[in-house]
Amino acid sequence: MVPTLTAYWARAHVRELAKDADQDPRIKHIAPTFREFWAGQLNNFGTNNEMPLKVLQWRLEQIPELQKSGIPLLTGTDLGFPYVFPGDLIKALEFLVQAGLSPLQALQTATINPAKYLNKDKQLGTVEPGKIADLVLLDGNPVEDIHNLRRLRGEVLNGRFLDREKLDAILPTCQ
Repeated sequence: MVPTLTAYWARAHVRELAKDADQDPRIKHIAPTFREFWAGQLNNFGTNNEMPLKVLQWRLEQIPELQKSGIPLLTGTDLGFPYVFPGDLIKALEFLVQAGLSPLQALQTATINPAKYLNKDKQLGTVEPGKIADLVLLDGNPVEDIHNLRRLRGEVLNGRFLDREKLDAILPTCQ
């Protein structure tokens, strides 16, 4: 089960997101055609967000029940929705914690659970000798506070260390 809470949140707040999009520093990394796609979708949404907020709340309330029932959860954002930024995995994990998962349980929805789903848990999903591992290095423990995922120091990607400066430099900027 991939709850896509980020998309439900964006739907409940789509007008605010559209109004403030130019203030979001991530917007410079979104291709103009994709921004146009998002803007074009706004006509499909009314101005009353009461029902989307209720649906979001309902989705949030279901997460602990799914977890207790043993239903495997995976993290995903549902990219095509307006103002859901590509790769905004951190926000999705924060929503899972807000919904009632522990930070560790939320992190597992993006690590071991997908590896198990793909039947790749012998190669991926945990940090162990002999496994493939790309790692993020943080300035805080995300198991203690999921928001520490936003404190990125660097990354080990394909065996190469990239510090924060190098990571920022490789982000594409679209005009």
